[in-house]
Amino acid sequence: MKENMEIDTHDITGHLKDIDRVTLEQVTKTEQEALWDELVRNYHYLGYQKMIGQRIKYLVRSGERVIGAISYNRPVQRVGARDTYIGWTEAKRQELLKYVVSNNRYLILPWVHVRYLASHVLALSLKQVQKDWESRFGVRPVLAETFIDISQYRGTCYKAANWIYVGETRGFGKVGKGYVYHGNQKAVYLYELDHDWRKKLELPSQATHSRLTPSQIRQQEERRMLLGKPDWDERILASCGLDEQAVAGLGDDLADYLQAFVGSCVNSKQADLLAVYVKGLFSDLDRKSIEPIALRYSDKTGVRNLQMFFNQGKVSQESLLRIHQAHVIELLGEADGMANVDGSDFPKKGKHSVGVARQHCGILGKTDNCQAGVFAGYSSSQGYALLDRRLYVPKKWFGEDYRKRYTQCGVPDDLTFKTKNELALDMLKDCRDRGAPFRWIGCDSAFGADREFLAGLPADCCYFADVRENQLVFPEWPEMILPEQQRGRRPRYPRPSINPVRVSSIAQDATIPWETTCLGEGSKGPIYTRTKRLRIVRTEINQGGSKCIRPIDEVWLYI
Repeated sequence: MKENMEIDTHDITGHLKDIDRVTLEQVTKTEQEALWDELVRNYHYLGYQKMIGQRIKYLVRSGERVIGAISYNRPVQRVGARDTYIGWTEAKRQELLKYVVSNNRYLILPWVHVRYLASHVLALSLKQVQKDWESRFGVRPVLAETFIDISQYRGTCYKAANWIYVGETRGFGKVGKGYVYHGNQKAVYLYELDHDWRKKLELPSQATHSRLTPSQIRQQEERRMLLGKPDWDERILASCGLDEQAVAGLGDDLADYLQAFVGSCVNSKQADLLAVYVKGLFSDLDRKSIEPIALRYSDKTGVRNLQMFFNQGKVSQESLLRIHQAHVIELLGEADGMANVDGSDFPKKGKHSVGVARQHCGILGKTDNCQAGVFAGYSSSQGYALLDRRLYVPKKWFGEDYRKRYTQCGVPDDLTFKTKNELALDMLKDCRDRGAPFRWIGCDSAFGADREFLAGLPADCCYFADVRENQLVFPEWPEMILPEQQRGRRPRYPRPSINPVRVSSIAQDATIPWETTCLGEGSKGPIYTRTKRLRIVRTEINQGGSKCIRPIDEVWLYI
């Protein structure tokens, strides 16, 4: 250390009340900043390299003697545990992050051993940094954050100073524009500099987490350990394109993701069971039903617990769905997004599952005993995900023959029969009402051939719907004219001036050329498609006295 930076290294021991008054000296952009840099470089376990951006540094003094150093700088851009605790959206985070400061260095010099000094210095710095940060940068912070290396420290002084533990980092570090997994997890602590910070930032009044007890912290850690077991299904990993670095942090990703759903559970035991089941679905088990999942990740009694969780657990399905939809909208939502509806069926052997019946089963390609579901998905340039689901309950389930089974299965009394297409329209409306942004709607011919379904879609959306090959269309808009009287009764109703044609005849019409288009690069090279695209006129059967086909509207036809 340079001569002009020499400091007294004699031991200081005892109690806080036994030493000279402790004060903080702000040294940012002063002659004393070099002393701060040198002390932290030599005695802090992380060392010191030049800080970039907003920062405030303090020397800690007892009387005239330097006994430590502490600093605050701009907050970390993304921290899962912190962001979940605050409960802000991505847009809100970008807007409000400036109201958070990060305690990035804290040092009590190694020859200073004074009881309660560390928590006392933290309290002093928190009072001071609010004023100094506002004076220097024009923003008064309302939250402070810090990160404790749990492999070396327990964060005792932060707990004593009433900082709040909110979780752990996932063990990733920023390298260039990306993140690399290093496995060095840190505990995340927050301090509320302003008790009304949620109100001032216009955030929801209730915290996503309450202050965690030691028991809750232990449960979170056990849940994280369970989800981190490296017995993943290789087929799932391959389909997601995850590399070794991403897989190493997958357990933490799952833990952080599931934490948002804990509030939908009645108690922490249910949250544990939810984590067990999700882990089982991602595992390499051959059978991913309740019993094998419970036997692997719990004891034998866990089978009964997991069964009761699904059969009788009072978990709010609506709450789970809303949280999931909020995640999808935040991560993938775009004004030019696309909503998709489709059906999917599940073969069944028994007769006592809700809605099970002999009906068309798409997976089997024939009529068989199954349940039928209708699903809504979302896609954008950012990715794709499911948004909603409905179980189709066949009409016969609402008859007297099924009344006993209806009651045994716990079907709500107010449930009414709806077709699959009506269920799809309900989901699209609900997704719109909950803020899902989309301009396009996609569906197969089970929906696209239903004129009432297409008419019920949001008026400000464009649809891209399959039609069947025997769908009748007009190549151009026809005139509706009264046909000439041949004999007998005089015609009363107009008819189209040209005959409609099947979509299949347009595909076979050699006078309408095919266009070759490159859709993009695939794993085996460019992907080409041959298409025909032309304007046609949709048709419907006039429900009046004529029962003839008439034009509805002009649309694009893609083949």
